[in-house]
Amino acid sequence: MDFAKPMINAYYGGMDDESNIKKIKNRRRSFGSLILLAILGGSVAIAAWLANHRGEPVRQGIEILDEIRKEGLSSYWPATQEQLQWFLIRKGQVNVGWRVVYRRKLPGETSDFGGGMIFYSSDGPKSRHAASKWRLTNDANKGLYTSMEGLLSRPPHLRAQSFTRIELLGGELKNGKLPDGEIFVTQRMGQHKHDSHAGMPGNYIPEGLTQLVLRQVAQRQTHAKFKIIIDSQPPDQGRIIFFTQEMEYIGPATNHPTAVIVETRLFTPSGQAMDVQLYTIEPNGKILKRTHGNIEEVAVSQEEVVKAFPEAEQIFQNTKGRNNTMHVRWHGDTIGGAMMDS
Repeated sequence: MDFAKPMINAYYGGMDDESNIKKIKNRRRSFGSLILLAILGGSVAIAAWLANHRGEPVRQGIEILDEIRKEGLSSYWPATQEQLQWFLIRKGQVNVGWRVVYRRKLPGETSDFGGGMIFYSSDGPKSRHAASKWRLTNDANKGLYTSMEGLLSRPPHLRAQSFTRIELLGGELKNGKLPDGEIFVTQRMGQHKHDSHAGMPGNYIPEGLTQLVLRQVAQRQTHAKFKIIIDSQPPDQGRIIFFTQEMEYIGPATNHPTAVIVETRLFTPSGQAMDVQLYTIEPNGKILKRTHGNIEEVAVSQEEVVKAFPEAEQIFQNTKGRNNTMHVRWHGDTIGGAMMDS
């Protein structure tokens, strides 16, 4: 006995005519199809919204960099004197290292800016030392960056174990857009040398611009995604491996009346989370503090750093002075460049 028909008949007022039952079944199938189409349409709309929502941080990143290029670095950075900032690195209540960053408008008729970073850490069995230098045209269209990392010997000199050189070759800047840019990278890691290149993504942060980009994210109170190069990451068969750097405005800082918090998150190309940091930033872009787990970098005076690490001044002068002023030829264009000795 078919129990389905009596249930259908009971539901529809006791109908027992076979043809009527078939019509009812057809109507139900049509109604079900409409529901499925509605669900499918809703899913497509949701997927489109998610894609657009996820793409918004990338667009924000491109817009921020386009704006910087259009306005020019001189619109954000004073050309009067060198900007120098010292940090103490603390693990809990213990000072374990220091960092200094510097930047200036380069002398002469050029509109280029240059700067660098020197880092020292005693957190571990051996003291670590790293240094980098960069140079950018005013429109951040072309640039040169070099960095070294290694052990600190006595008297304080850097014994490099790795070296990175990044050359940025931008296309012609048109309406604030930078088409057809290229990046060339040379890396030396121990006995291995790697050469790589790639087209420049629209949201790539040139070396030297990270602090300015953080400032712009804070001012816009936005969430943006960028592409960056990690010095210690070798290429993949001659192709540069880009990592994703997310920056997101969090809100006002609790202990600083005018400062705000920006969170940065680093991801591998496959989307694996690597690192999270919090920056406390003043409206002018000055970084007051950077927090990474139980490690803090706190902005202090040079005197405070030297008091905690007496050799810091000598390390700073020895490392900062190890450069040559040279001219770098970029596809027929020659501009000056500060290049660290290798």
